[in-house]
Amino acid sequence: MNNDFDQIMGEINHVLGHETYTAESLLSLYKKAYVRLTKDFSHYAAYLIALKAINIIVSENEKKLRKTKIANRPMGLIVDPANGCLLNCPGCVHTLSKNNPFDWPNGILPKETFKKFLDIYGPYACSAYLYNYGEPFLHPKMPELIRTAKNYLMGASISSNLASKQLDCKEIVLSGLDYLLVSLDGVSQGVYSTFRRNGDVETVFNNLRSLIAFKKETGSHRPWIAWRYLVFEHNYCEIDAAKEIATSIGVDELLLANPWSVAYDDPSIVVKEDYKAERLAFSPWRSFFAEDVSALPVISEDQLDFTLFENIIPTPVQKGKDVPASACNFLYSSITMDANCRILPCCAPPSTGVDLVYDTFTGNNYSWNNETFVNVRTNAFSQAGKPEGIDTPHCYKCLAGKSAGLFDTPSNGFNYFAQMGHVGIRNFADILKTEA
Repeated sequence: MNNDFDQIMGEINHVLGHETYTAESLLSLYKKAYVRLTKDFSHYAAYLIALKAINIIVSENEKKLRKTKIANRPMGLIVDPANGCLLNCPGCVHTLSKNNPFDWPNGILPKETFKKFLDIYGPYACSAYLYNYGEPFLHPKMPELIRTAKNYLMGASISSNLASKQLDCKEIVLSGLDYLLVSLDGVSQGVYSTFRRNGDVETVFNNLRSLIAFKKETGSHRPWIAWRYLVFEHNYCEIDAAKEIATSIGVDELLLANPWSVAYDDPSIVVKEDYKAERLAFSPWRSFFAEDVSALPVISEDQLDFTLFENIIPTPVQKGKDVPASACNFLYSSITMDANCRILPCCAPPSTGVDLVYDTFTGNNYSWNNETFVNVRTNAFSQAGKPEGIDTPHCYKCLAGKSAGLFDTPSNGFNYFAQMGHVGIRNFADILKTEA
């Protein structure tokens, strides 16, 4: 009998690839995976790892079959803790331009609502992206929200402009945040504020220095700090200075990136079209998995809710049915919620003629298989199902989704499980990599 974790997961994948199986037989394999992990991890850690690993396999099978009502849960969560921002960058939802088409009202996500959202989705998810279009650190309890997400053994990432003068840098470092992407497109005030309007470059650098100082003081290697510099014609002249500062200040990497054009909003902001993106890494990436496991709350086996395994048992289907030629990864792998509890299918913002609000989270509703999500999985990219108009879900008309690579299930699963330092889990991660 195969008892190694990767072999058990392979057996589950094999069973899901056949037309007939019983819920009882599948649930028995799910529990077998959990029991194997308890030999090496606490009950709660084993429970979460098993749920996430099984969820990824189910997700890939549901997508291959192009099911529309799916058994898997999202593996990636995109949550905007705060919809507002201190800056007014051209092309953003927060631009002050009269050309602003976006529907993005200000709001702060209640921490109790965030906890309820994670109670439903967190046990199955590998990653929490705690940002979208708002500035996360405008939330007064942001470090607490990060710690809440980490209690579900998820990787936690934030993208920020670090423009706030009231940033609690020490609490951010102590929160367990894994990855911090800092938007900073210039080293002098005049160049920086050309695009990052209403921002103060010295405030950003002061916050960066404080974060790095507290990392050193606490002996922490996280958050990994990536400085992202969008390259335009107006700031190309400061790239060499940015490289020099990045080397000396102590960030982990510098990303010199090609931005989208914002000429429709402000023609004076011109992308440096001939610039080739660069990545300069100053530190080796390291796994924080052992730290995350040791920081998990102590939960005994009799306190675990094993009905969560029952939630991800797919319904067998007949093979050979016609399926769409393509499927959007977002619709099978992630869910998005803004600070006003609006549920979206992806990271795109609602705007004039772009209906992307598919539900409102009320604290206990499971949105991912509601009527709208089921319909858009059926008709994504098809221009079918409903007449054209402002009320037509945007997925019907989407062009980007056909090639959307974000949240590709096997590759993201590999990235999550490969860092665990456990032979069976690492072998499972390699299997996922071959599927990518």
